[in-house]
Amino acid sequence: MDYRKLYFLCITFLLVLLASCDDDNPPAPIQLPEKTQVGAGTFGAIVNGEVWSFNIYGHDVSGGAVLDLSDLLYVYGGFSSRDRDESIGFTIRTQVGEGEYYLSSESDRRSGVFEYRNFEHHCFYINSSENNSFYEGTVKITRFDRYERIISGEFEYVIDYRESPEYGNDCGEVRVTDGRFDLKF
Repeated sequence: MDYRKLYFLCITFLLVLLASCDDDNPPAPIQLPEKTQVGAGTFGAIVNGEVWSFNIYGHDVSGGAVLDLSDLLYVYGGFSSRDRDESIGFTIRTQVGEGEYYLSSESDRRSGVFEYRNFEHHCFYINSSENNSFYEGTVKITRFDRYERIISGEFEYVIDYRESPEYGNDCGEVRVTDGRFDLKF
């Protein structure tokens, strides 16, 4: 038997097989990361109905957890590319440990804040002393391990920057639900 003919038949068969693959299958929907407590480097939430989900060690994303010497905790995650520069996060300014934290602009801002940044649309809901920003929500820390340097938990919040001619930053309400993180600090 001529091996060239056999080779040609095999290549033709493979090409026909590949061409017949179903290209009509849509890609799998983006899903939130699992709720883990191992320092997996995951961060995700539903932001205004859109699923944000990524491993912070991936390409074109930013994020992490920072715990300073005064126990100020900053947790954030977002996209950092030319096409998209947007992030969400929160800061807890009290002694950190496992438990639930309620943060609100209507109460003491010194306990913590929620944030949202969208550089493309110039929306910056950031901790500030102005009275025109509003936020309210909870952070639940399910694991806080200083030895292993792992912090895990869940969060949800709503944030709004009340329209002000002085600041001109009214980008509407941002609703963050089903947030979860599993990070090293």
